[in-house]
Amino acid sequence: MSIQVVEGTLSAQDQADYQELDTVVREGMGAFIRVGEALLVIRERNLWAVEFDSWDDYCLARLDRTGRRSNQMIAASHAARVIESAGAIPPSNENQVRSIAGKSDQDIANTWQSAVDAYGSSPTGEQVANTSERLEESPPGDDDDSPDETVRRLVYGSKLSPIIQKMTTGEL
Repeated sequence: MSIQVVEGTLSAQDQADYQELDTVVREGMGAFIRVGEALLVIRERNLWAVEFDSWDDYCLARLDRTGRRSNQMIAASHAARVIESAGAIPPSNENQVRSIAGKSDQDIANTWQSAVDAYGSSPTGEQVANTSERLEESPPGDDDDSPDETVRRLVYGSKLSPIIQKMTTGEL
């Protein structure tokens, strides 16, 4: 990894933004939402280029993580903001939302809420991943039957259905 100082390539505002955002990244690893948001701006505006040859070089030097892993942190911070904006209790760490970070905003919110409903206010990353898998296996509409339709499907799908059918048609 080589660090290359490129003077004059950033405007005064970009330089000030970089210094502020880089400080957030270095000091706030525990605050993954803010770190992810800071990383997003640094990556998207190429602010890392003032000191580094590549995004990966920046991430390795500042975070001791690869660019790919840093991109995952960015996605997780987005997922956390989606959850917050949906009015739910936000995750307390990046691991909790890693498995759903690449999903649509609606899927993120729905999966998180389902995990909270099933496991409490702070589900683990594994519990969120399991919830996501369960929801993918049960597409929307599968559970949308009325109670009467659910009972009818259960009863007529059972071994009792011929007897019940005869009872409902008056044959018994």
